[in-house]
Amino acid sequence: MTQVQPPPTATRRPAIRRSGKKGLLIAAVVLAVVAGGALGGSAWWHAHQAAERAAADAAAGADALRDGRQDIDTMNTMDYRRMDACVKAWLSATTGTLHGQLTQAATGLEEQFQTQKLVTSGKITIAKVIQADSVSGTATMLGTEDVQVTLGSAQSLKHNGFRADLIRTPAGWRLDAFTTDPIQG
Repeated sequence: MTQVQPPPTATRRPAIRRSGKKGLLIAAVVLAVVAGGALGGSAWWHAHQAAERAAADAAAGADALRDGRQDIDTMNTMDYRRMDACVKAWLSATTGTLHGQLTQAATGLEEQFQTQKLVTSGKITIAKVIQADSVSGTATMLGTEDVQVTLGSAQSLKHNGFRADLIRTPAGWRLDAFTTDPIQG
């Protein structure tokens, strides 16, 4: 009699071996998706931060322009008959280096303006903030101004270009440096 042999049992390969290349491909795809997501998220974050910084700098520039215009108008206002008030106004419109220079020169300026009977008033004709940094609290402004000068009984109108460096203070943007150059023509 013949014996019936049981069917041979199929040998199974371990799951890892069977999925070999396919498993590596899946792992590589998952890794690429995760890495791409991380890089994309990082790029988005940096772009978002840059956009926020640009918006903050633009807002700082608008504030600096507004305050700078007022500060420059103040610096262009001199009247030998009201020197105490003019000097106080100049000091409140300035900070840092310019404030120190005005503080040291105040007495000499008062004497000079009174001797010359000097009266000035200025009007900004063009002004633009060319740089504003909301983090450091600094801004640079360029422009032109017309300054009416009365020296004794003689009057003249001067056209100047100016550069103003501003610093943000608790009281607003104040002039740290202010220079003018005559415009010929």
